[in-house]
Amino acid sequence: MRYITRKIEAEIIKYLASDSPRGIILAGIIGVGKTTLIRKIIADLKDSYTCFSFSGDDLKFRQAVAEDTRYLLQTIRSRTTEKSLVFIDEIQKTPEILDAVKLAYDEERISFIVTGSEPQYLLNQARQRLQRRARAMHLYPFSLNEIYSEQGLCEWVNVPVWTEILNGAPLDALLKIKGDWQQIAQDFNKFRPLGTIPLVYQEATRDEKLIAIANIINRGYRPIAGLTQREAETILTELTRLNNREFTYQTILNKTRLKRREKINAVIEFYTQNGLLMQRSRKIFSEHKQSYHTIYSFIDPGLVYYICPPANNSGTDNGFDLESIVHAQINNWQNYYALPFSVSYYTPYYIIPSGQLKYQNGSLDFLIESRDALIPIEVKSTGNVNHIDVPVMVSLIQSGRVPYGIVFYQGAPWFDKRENIYYLPLALL
Repeated sequence: MRYITRKIEAEIIKYLASDSPRGIILAGIIGVGKTTLIRKIIADLKDSYTCFSFSGDDLKFRQAVAEDTRYLLQTIRSRTTEKSLVFIDEIQKTPEILDAVKLAYDEERISFIVTGSEPQYLLNQARQRLQRRARAMHLYPFSLNEIYSEQGLCEWVNVPVWTEILNGAPLDALLKIKGDWQQIAQDFNKFRPLGTIPLVYQEATRDEKLIAIANIINRGYRPIAGLTQREAETILTELTRLNNREFTYQTILNKTRLKRREKINAVIEFYTQNGLLMQRSRKIFSEHKQSYHTIYSFIDPGLVYYICPPANNSGTDNGFDLESIVHAQINNWQNYYALPFSVSYYTPYYIIPSGQLKYQNGSLDFLIESRDALIPIEVKSTGNVNHIDVPVMVSLIQSGRVPYGIVFYQGAPWFDKRENIYYLPLALL
């Protein structure tokens, strides 16, 4: 399979193009392409660095580092005194690897990239042990723009376009992006159910893709404490049924016959920590009110399809799988945007005299809030603007809370001047 350029690649190279030592912590689920990406980056940087590669899967390497924290530094400096970059994959296999990396960085200014397929470990223990020495980033499944720009079906959308939007800029530049949107919609529907995780996407047949997803789901995770395997699998199945739908404990409690929420919470926490599950909470425009309503999204629709296949006679296209793709790429913007931003969803409400919230009909898929912008987003599976109705978004725009809205769909870029809504192809993400 031909290499597909990742948006994050240029950002990593730009960050490492410095005379000062630099560190990167790159997290991501198994099969998302971390090793392939870093090998490509190392090849591109070979004229700027003397590069070294190690793996936590290598037993001899693990043992050597565990016995002597200076092993890594001594190995590199025995071969070169030049500017060096070390790449270590699967660092979660031995904690001492982080101490060895820190020592090499502090004493000999050796830059590093460390990766692993346990995001919670990378983004917590690794970040803590390498504090102030590394920038943490997260690799997500292929974006549709990465896939279709590589195929020549649409133009490449530069990352600064999205980061400028988070800074409050208008989206007019996106209306000029050219692409064969009809062909993209037809092609995407061929592989849409099985998603865009690189390990899965590169397989040719449906059965091969399903086997690849099985290898991601059943990768040998440790058992979840306090749960039988049957309980964990049942809860996971019910979570997939609620993918991108508002979460309710009662639905799962009724299906599983469990009596308490703790076991459900344990499964949610486990898959969130391992990078398979994403979360967004309901937005309340009040400093004195809080909502505990939540939506969980699986990082890729292929995981949902594998865990809980749709019925053969199901012809409903509700677009919930597309929300997973959009949510992952919105989270991906955190890799580029310098300031934090939040991702939530919104349901219209009013407050009665007693102070209680009363919710109304309808909802908004995403509400992105940065320091300078509040952006409502809807996701639709159709390619026909005339089939799209977004009353909650329209109401928010008319209220003055937001300047404009975005609808991601499968048609061509278009701006509704009357409603102030941008209709953008999913392939721009």
